Amino acid sequence: MAENNYSNYNREDETTLDLKKVLNVVWGMRWIILASILLCLLIAWAYNKVTKTRYTANANIMLVNKNRSDLINLTDLMTGAQNSYLANELDIINSRTLMQQVVEELGLNYNYEKKRPIKDIYARVVREGDVFEESIEDGEPKINFHPKPFSNAKIIGAFAVCLYEDGGQMVETM
Repeated sequence: MAENNYSNYNREDETTLDLKKVLNVVWGMRWIILASILLCLLIAWAYNKVTKTRYTANANIMLVNKNRSDLINLTDLMTGAQNSYLANELDIINSRTLMQQVVEELGLNYNYEKKRPIKDIYARVVREGDVFEESIEDGEPKINFHPKPFSNAKIIGAFAVCLYEDGGQMVETM
């Protein structure tokens, strides 16, 4: 019979993990861990402030050929065969000057940027029984709103307020 190789196994040789020692090591390095976390947060914040926000837009254009004899065939597209109609239309669409002209004529050249830094935005619903008064003081819209506590009455309207950092505000009532 084969001799058992495990007969000399001693449980004391087993590697044990002392949780108290591990926690003491972590506690001793707490300042390094905290400094690393704060450094990572600072780098993330700086990156967020320095980089410009980029927006992208995608569009699909469907080409319709009124001449049925020159339809685009799926097998032609897969095999790489040239379709003169498709090639011509793609050249026209990819023309930068044409796309610029289309954007300008249709007034699609929007430029989104922060005009006034926003401090806060909030919206509320107005229910029957709530006090809601809208006025204009010194050219600025003012809202006097006192909702009835815990009211489940019928909703009769809503309003939204955008507060700017310069102290101004914009109010929209619905």
